[in-house]
Amino acid sequence: MTSSWLHTVQSKGKGLLQRLPPQWQKLFLPSTLFLLLIGILLFTSRRPEPLWAVSLNGQVVGWVQDREALEEALRQLEEEKEAEYGEGVELSGTLEFTQVTEPDLEPEEPNRLAGRLEKLMTYTVPAAVIVVNGEPVVALAGEEEARRVLDAVQIEYLSSEEGAVLEEVVIKENVAIEPDRVAVDRIKDPEEALRILLQGTDEVITHRVAKGESLWSIAVSYDLTVEDLKKANPDLKSDLLQIDQELSLVVPKPYLTVVTKETVTYTQDIPYPTRTVQDSSLWVYERQIREEGKPGRKEVTWTIVRENGQEIQRELVSEKELEEPVTQVVAVGTKMPVAQGTGRLSWPMSRGSITSRYGLRSGRMHSGVDIAAPTGTPIYAADSGVVTMAQWYSGYGKTVIIDHGNGISTLYGHCSEILVRVGSKVEKGQLIARVGSTGRSTGSHLHFEIRENGRTCDPLRYFQ
Repeated sequence: MTSSWLHTVQSKGKGLLQRLPPQWQKLFLPSTLFLLLIGILLFTSRRPEPLWAVSLNGQVVGWVQDREALEEALRQLEEEKEAEYGEGVELSGTLEFTQVTEPDLEPEEPNRLAGRLEKLMTYTVPAAVIVVNGEPVVALAGEEEARRVLDAVQIEYLSSEEGAVLEEVVIKENVAIEPDRVAVDRIKDPEEALRILLQGTDEVITHRVAKGESLWSIAVSYDLTVEDLKKANPDLKSDLLQIDQELSLVVPKPYLTVVTKETVTYTQDIPYPTRTVQDSSLWVYERQIREEGKPGRKEVTWTIVRENGQEIQRELVSEKELEEPVTQVVAVGTKMPVAQGTGRLSWPMSRGSITSRYGLRSGRMHSGVDIAAPTGTPIYAADSGVVTMAQWYSGYGKTVIIDHGNGISTLYGHCSEILVRVGSKVEKGQLIARVGSTGRSTGSHLHFEIRENGRTCDPLRYFQ
């Protein structure tokens, strides 16, 4: 292009000079040659140098003069990643080079552009991905490692019950291990992968127990329930905590459901029957044991099905009586107290919030309502009546029971202090005890029951 343009200029310039008189030709020839030289220099200086446009996934990200230098810089980066993550590391994304001669383009130093590309592209490696019901969940370095993690999940939920014989263990979901390429930061080590499958996350949040704390108070602090805390800490053997004990606050939402079937044989007590006899010399709230009962013994075999360690089905296979139980004879009073209730119950506390209602709770019947309040909070009689119990009562701890007549009685459990005696007549709203956490309790609260003819009912029915 340059030679043809130059030839045209020379031809036209020569023709123009030949038309001029000789004396003028001598005058204009040096000037014409000088201007021609300046024109050639200006043309060549304005012509842009060819560059390489670098595109990632169809979008230009920069320009370089030396394509080979950029490719070498990228190779060096890939070698560094292979040294860190092993062989098979690749940069994902489509990289293209196009030669351009457009003006006003600023080329970039190859190493610098390679560094920018490293941040824009993703390094991938071969992986074994555990897929649950068609959804990829966690990636590991290899298939053998993935299989060991799945085995560890099943082992995690095997029963530790003495005498249990494992018959079957299966994973409920459709699980597969599939080869794939994933970003290097998605590869998990076996411990992390196991935690994700068991908990639904690899997040770790813990709480260190301080003096005076209980499961109840810790659960309230983190907007959890006591049941949530127990799920997050399956190794807890009791509700008693030690100072500096570390508790997990991550409530598991496992990806997998491990179903186990086991057979267990053990010796079990046979509860002794009780025969009652009436005694008119005793108050109706009094009972006296006339003959002690003795439980019998039997050998039982059960088939137990569990999901993730929680029993969902139990079937009796066989039982064999080893020792017959002895009947207990109890005298029950028939003498009626005079005091009668008003028939309209009042709430037993002036403060506190309901934390557990009447009904099934964790598969077990909760026979009243729990009202959380600080230790020492006053407890008042829900109605007038006669105190028929004012003592320690098994898992209820310190307990007061009031008979209001007409088959209605109320129970106040886990008290820290009892302020009435058996046989006392109390008025509706009278102070009878104070809130505590005695007996089988995980925090300061009142367990309040209403009984109709000896059977518990939902207390909230009386306050609607």
